[in-house]
Amino acid sequence: MRIRRAWFVGERKDYADKGFFEWLGLTPDAHRVLQPDDHDPEVTANGSISCGAARIWIPAAAVEASKSYKNAMSIVVMIRYGDFEAVITGDATHDTEEVILERYGRAWLDIDLLRVGHHGSLATSTSVVWADALSPKVSILSAGYENSYGHPRGEVVDRLLPHAAASPAHRFRSATPNRRDEGPKYDFTTKTTSKAIYATAASGTIVVTTSGTGYALSTERE
Repeated sequence: MRIRRAWFVGERKDYADKGFFEWLGLTPDAHRVLQPDDHDPEVTANGSISCGAARIWIPAAAVEASKSYKNAMSIVVMIRYGDFEAVITGDATHDTEEVILERYGRAWLDIDLLRVGHHGSLATSTSVVWADALSPKVSILSAGYENSYGHPRGEVVDRLLPHAAASPAHRFRSATPNRRDEGPKYDFTTKTTSKAIYATAASGTIVVTTSGTGYALSTERE
């Protein structure tokens, strides 16, 4: 895959992996550093990103915050193809969510698919207001199997469930704090659900395709 353009936020000091900037120097075309005020208005998609018939918005990037500041800087992307809309959040935090909620109307934010912020972290992302505003029919949470951070948290899943569409029965894995005096910090539970909320820990790679009307979803594991 040829990378023609790379956009990023922050400065070299914000990146633990200095190899990122070495890679950035190998991309053949322009790089763009996004600033806190950079965002696209509702009525105008981003003119610098060409994705064929799909249109792209950047609702927020480089948001300034006093806590989890690196995560709050995440570039958030809205993708619209026909009637299908998706939001990709990266590690966006509550501060990022609040900025987006202030900038855009609820009708514009109502989407089909959400890549849930920060792996389904309860402490940093996916507030109740955010989940209700986006009301995603499909939510996808990416987190490692029985990771030490307790991602995704069951409380975050509960916020997304009221909006989720019906789906074929599949396994879902989420975490709750371990209240015992010994053992791991989090307990992980696998359940079967018929709601369109998917976790990579149980389903593996998750692929969503659309023709602009409706969508199809496939998983690596049932």
